[in-house]
Amino acid sequence: MEQGNPTRLEEYVTLREEQLSLFTHARDILYRTIGLIVVALGGYAIQPEMRKLIPSFLFTSFLLAILVLSVITYSTAMDQAYRIGGYIAIFLESDDPERWLRWNRFNRYGPPLRFRPNVDAAVYVSMSFVIMFFFGMFIYYGEAQSYIAIGIPILCAGFAMPFSLLMGRGVRRRRVEYQNDWRLIRGSPSRQTQIHQHYEILPPRAP
Repeated sequence: MEQGNPTRLEEYVTLREEQLSLFTHARDILYRTIGLIVVALGGYAIQPEMRKLIPSFLFTSFLLAILVLSVITYSTAMDQAYRIGGYIAIFLESDDPERWLRWNRFNRYGPPLRFRPNVDAAVYVSMSFVIMFFFGMFIYYGEAQSYIAIGIPILCAGFAMPFSLLMGRGVRRRRVEYQNDWRLIRGSPSRQTQIHQHYEILPPRAP
């Protein structure tokens, strides 16, 4: 396509590919976490030897900890993707009179046929419920007798579920905040000069 400034098009394509890579990385984290939890729960449920070796409350708490770490890693990747997307939307796409750069496409919705952040948060919360359902079954069959053994996973789930929802909401909020920040920077030549000067005086990296 010969439309537009070739240099601007090259910048747009490069940044959009980087954003797409971050989206893919975030989704891979989500899918692998789901796969790991499903396989772990299935193996634990059908192997009595494993249940004797690892108490159910420890196993449940471990899976919930993995879930929380996954939420943090996923949200970090999405946050970086939206930071890049905010720049694309404000400095590149918004200047395109013909909208042939696909106005705000990736920054609003992400790649086609993929989960959005609010759905991702719901998936994480649903996985927390699945983990706790299995733990409830372990309690029903008498594999967690003490109040401590029952209370620890409940406390972990009580943290993991709202944490997942808050992180998902925070990611969506950061998308809007990044665009607003880039919009303010674009409207302030002095701020742009400060940013350029900051990067120009950074010490060179060691080879």
